[in-house]
Amino acid sequence: QPESLPSLYRVRPSDLVTLEQVQLQDDGVEGQLTTAHPKLQDGGRSLINFTRTLPAGGFHLYKQGSCP
Repeated sequence: QPESLPSLYRVRPSDLVTLEQVQLQDDGVEGQLTTAHPKLQDGGRSLINFTRTLPAGGFHLYKQGSCP
């Protein structure tokens, strides 16, 4: 079974040019796969997203608060 690797990138907002690949460590969020489009909540101060653990580990919902 192939291993899924995270692929997070920092981009320049003005023209979406890729600046660098970002490696997150020990972020506490379970799962190997996540959606590309988290949803803003609380007037844009937090976001909700989910991850998926493979092969049968289920879904993990998480909320990040106080987003700038």
